[in-house]
Amino acid sequence: MTGHERVAAFLIAVGEEAATAILKNMPEDDVERIALEIHKQRYLSADVADAILDEVAEQLGGDEGGVAGGLPFLRHVLNKTLLPNRANEMLSRLTTQATTPPFAFLRKAETSQLIAFIKTEHPQTVAMIIAYLDPVQAASVLSALPSDIQAEVAMRIAMMDRTSPDVVREVERLLRLKFASLSAGSLERSGGVQHVVSLLQKSDPGNTKFIMDALGEMAPELADEVQKNMFVFSDIMRLGDRDMPKIVRECDGKDLALALRGASEEMRVKFFKGMSSRSAVQMKDDIEIMGPQRLSAIEEAQQKVVAVVRRLEQNEEIVIARGGGEEFK
Repeated sequence: MTGHERVAAFLIAVGEEAATAILKNMPEDDVERIALEIHKQRYLSADVADAILDEVAEQLGGDEGGVAGGLPFLRHVLNKTLLPNRANEMLSRLTTQATTPPFAFLRKAETSQLIAFIKTEHPQTVAMIIAYLDPVQAASVLSALPSDIQAEVAMRIAMMDRTSPDVVREVERLLRLKFASLSAGSLERSGGVQHVVSLLQKSDPGNTKFIMDALGEMAPELADEVQKNMFVFSDIMRLGDRDMPKIVRECDGKDLALALRGASEEMRVKFFKGMSSRSAVQMKDDIEIMGPQRLSAIEEAQQKVVAVVRRLEQNEEIVIARGGGEEFK
């Protein structure tokens, strides 16, 4: 727990009267931060209460061994601590804060505005901002960044996992002030390899290749992990039927049979449509007589098929469309 979370839990544990007396003697800025945490802690378990305030655990009461926090508790405490109009104003503001994702105010901005806004920020700050944007907007912003920092920002997003809510809120507060001239907690999870994959899959192929090449020089192992997740075997179901004959021709027959051994019937039919009737019958026979296979061998064969698909795309022989909600062509 953060400091404010612990204070909030303490105030819930001691009850409304004691909480009111304590809050009355605190600066309003601190009251608002703690109030936000009280709003989030809708229920305080007995175990947590014991850890926060051991000597009052026996007085918590109730068959469930806990006490209610959240909005009802907060409303009563604030009404006793502040004037009615100030209490209602703070409640309204806190309710909005509790349900609004970080950096939501940036989602209304145009890409050009965002680029002008973040171009002088540290790459880590840029990565944090992009990680919280809508995927389509994030991809647009990443693509529009200067080429010399695109790969570094992508790498930082990929390596990002969990960020302290206090850090996120402080960065957001400072950026909101800075952004004002441009536009009218638990641990927050953001970033990671999958986030970078999502952004790159929505970018144009040329820009994606540029970022991946640069990322490969900066962090080869990370680039390899991103590459493996860019297009997976199951995504072949979303390719157009007209591309399947090209893929079948380029695949080694044994690899394809092994890959299809572990595929769904729907996926097998997808490939069979790209073969002649005779070849499809032969492939079905090869799969049937193959017998049980190790999962690792099947996955390796499927990776080889995926590598064929990627190579065909790089050679512009097939097209994998990217963008919000669009299917592969």
